[in-house]
Amino acid sequence: MAWVVWIFAGCGSAVQFPAQTETPDVVEGGCQSLEDCPVDHVCVAGECEAFTPADPGNAPPRIVIASPANGSLNHVGEALVLEAVVTDDGPLEGLLVAWHTNLGGVIGQATLDADGRASLSVDDLTAGNHTLTAAVTDLGGWDDQASIWFAMDGRPSRPTIRLDPESPTVSDDLVVTIIHHAVDDNRSQDKLTTRYRWFVDQVEREEFTGPVVPYTATIRGQAWTVRVSAADPFGEGDEAPASVIIGNSAPVCPAAALLPSVADTTTAITCL
Repeated sequence: MAWVVWIFAGCGSAVQFPAQTETPDVVEGGCQSLEDCPVDHVCVAGECEAFTPADPGNAPPRIVIASPANGSLNHVGEALVLEAVVTDDGPLEGLLVAWHTNLGGVIGQATLDADGRASLSVDDLTAGNHTLTAAVTDLGGWDDQASIWFAMDGRPSRPTIRLDPESPTVSDDLVVTIIHHAVDDNRSQDKLTTRYRWFVDQVEREEFTGPVVPYTATIRGQAWTVRVSAADPFGEGDEAPASVIIGNSAPVCPAAALLPSVADTTTAITCL
């Protein structure tokens, strides 16, 4: 590779830039940094692109991400506006800002207006901690990029449950067992709150808020349903339902007595 040396007045030092006479094609395959790309290529928005020699008489642009705020918390499914502000010594209107995230790759591009602002609205970012990068290249071939991080908070997943017994009678407690707990991409399971809602014949019984309903609350023929969900500090996830029908139980005789205790063939016997 050939090198061009430029000496800036007053700096007392020389800065070298690679000189290139041909522009190679874009190399397919993702990248995270310059080291992932071939010689004479740069990493732009997750892709290796051919290096274009910059105009030595043109100063590099400067890009700043104005939105979202660095370290901010946002919510999955809600529209999020990505906004960048670019300054340069050349024309700004029409330049493209490329957006990229470490969770999902390329997001899209936005066009700068005459004031050097570009915005892009997205509503499909995945839950998790994102590193967002915005990159711009000016008409002289100089480029710049900026990065921030922010969190996309999603709701917990639906748990997997079992309601026992499968065929209860009026003598059985109804008991919920969580087979697989809900999963939250932003926090551990012990930071989640489990919610139980019980219904009898589609009418909610608000007095029952835990995993057990005592048998004394059930009546033969009733349809009982439980709906279990997990909630984080910002909302509740999807509910997992389970239902049973209360059956009849056999009668129980705890004790019996024959009177009188002494009898003969002429005595009337009574069973109590």
